[in-house]
Amino acid sequence: MHYQPLVGLETGEVRALEALMRWPHPERGMIPPSEFIPVAEETGLIAQLGLFVLRRACADAALWPDGVKVAVNLSPMQFKNGTLLQSVRDALGDAGLRRRGWSWRSRDAAARQERTRDGHAARAPCTWRSHFDGRFRHRLFVMSYLRSFPFDKIKIDRSFVHDIGCQHGFTGHRARDRQPRRQPRDQDHRRGHRDRKRSAYLKAEGCTEGQGFLFSKALPQSEILALLAKQKSKRAA
Repeated sequence: MHYQPLVGLETGEVRALEALMRWPHPERGMIPPSEFIPVAEETGLIAQLGLFVLRRACADAALWPDGVKVAVNLSPMQFKNGTLLQSVRDALGDAGLRRRGWSWRSRDAAARQERTRDGHAARAPCTWRSHFDGRFRHRLFVMSYLRSFPFDKIKIDRSFVHDIGCQHGFTGHRARDRQPRRQPRDQDHRRGHRDRKRSAYLKAEGCTEGQGFLFSKALPQSEILALLAKQKSKRAA
């Protein structure tokens, strides 16, 4: 398990940590979730895997300072067995986190399906963060049903904000194609500058949290504890 910080854009402090799985294979190296999660869904192992993630994330979060939330990703398959909410309650209770803020994140199709099947699930004591497909043909449909859910937080996909900060009136690939090749260090500097510009723009537009490599990559629990301890010491000072 690794955890990627969600940072408050106003203060720069870690507000929450999103649980992310990593698979260090002895021969193939680090296998990304985009490869092994679909396999787990196809084989039916996603329920066991999801339960492990949920319980492990709650246990790890019990060691974090009060006020730091834990966010857990859910597969659409986990909504189908009818025991999801009880599994969540059990994991929170066993870890002593019933009073700790947490959120689950699901793709829009899963949230829509759960709302249709069991309306009370969307009113569970947690925060829904729905991660939407950034392709244009889905956007109007997504916006049309947002009003039907009691969302407390919406995570904006990077595809919606990717072009903020591009120069010369071009966006996306066109902007990159028209710029001369640069050294890796120069590219990293320019990328960092664009990311900071995006962050400032989104903050001005009312966004309260940010997540991504601009703030921190996903870290194992040991490094997360060190990061939170440093944040606590800095706040005390």
